Amino acid sequence: MNITVDMLRAFRAAAETQNFTKAAEQTYMTQPAFSRLMSGLEKEWQVRLFERTTRKVSLTPAGQLCYLTAARMLEQYDHMLSEVEKIKRTFSGEMKVGCNTMSGMPEVFVHAMREMKQEYPGVRISVVSAGSVDLVPMIESGELDCGVVWSKSVMSSDKMDMMKLAPTHKYAILSSEHPLAERASISLRDLTGLPIIYMKDREKRTYQMVSQVCQEIGLSLMEAEPANNYDEMIMRVSVGGEAAISSFAYADHYYKEVVFRPISDLEQAEINGWRVLVWRKDNENEGVQTLCAILEKQLALSSLAPAE
Repeated sequence: MNITVDMLRAFRAAAETQNFTKAAEQTYMTQPAFSRLMSGLEKEWQVRLFERTTRKVSLTPAGQLCYLTAARMLEQYDHMLSEVEKIKRTFSGEMKVGCNTMSGMPEVFVHAMREMKQEYPGVRISVVSAGSVDLVPMIESGELDCGVVWSKSVMSSDKMDMMKLAPTHKYAILSSEHPLAERASISLRDLTGLPIIYMKDREKRTYQMVSQVCQEIGLSLMEAEPANNYDEMIMRVSVGGEAAISSFAYADHYYKEVVFRPISDLEQAEINGWRVLVWRKDNENEGVQTLCAILEKQLALSSLAPAE
């Protein structure tokens, strides 16, 4: 038998309550299982620990010695855990994180950052918002410790590691009052007849992707004047008469006047890629390792976990 901390706690409970039923309740065990555990300890240690009667149990002299020793061991163990927790709570340092807000932050990443800040309040986290093409060189140079970027912006490199967080999408942005807003997804053909707004200079890949697919399916979409920024795009869509296509992915509740619907024609994962966390393999910032551990745990428990 391998003696565990939980077994020692159970033995301590029995010694202090002098009642197997009460001790079993304290340790969340059934009374028969608890009795078998105590008998197992006696067999392992080759000594009688308890004098048993119908009403209570009491420690034998050998049991009293074992109890005092076990109590000291558990006290030292609990002290160790307390000191480790102090170290965790006082873990400090700085972590510089890049965020590509153009495609929206994956929910799992937001939750992980929140958990990290709660668990390690001493860590100073600074965030740099930029496009993926600007963030990747900053991560490669060490200016940033890690960053959330579009997977297709990361060149193959034996110096970089990445973790998949969530697939990216291309969205049709429509007025919340438009009839198409009631649909769960939109096809490019549904957008025929609507002037389509693209982001000027910032989303050339999106424009090229739409143009390529439209050519393949023999479809022609009407183009509106490009928008200079997302605020302008949202404003023009909200007043009606125009729609937009973008990788911009804020949830509907962020802008009540518009809705974001994935475009079914552009849902192939090999086209859209992933939102990924990227860092240098030689990065020694403990914060990055901690963030990755939190993300791995959350992805394992979440339906967002990507299939390999």
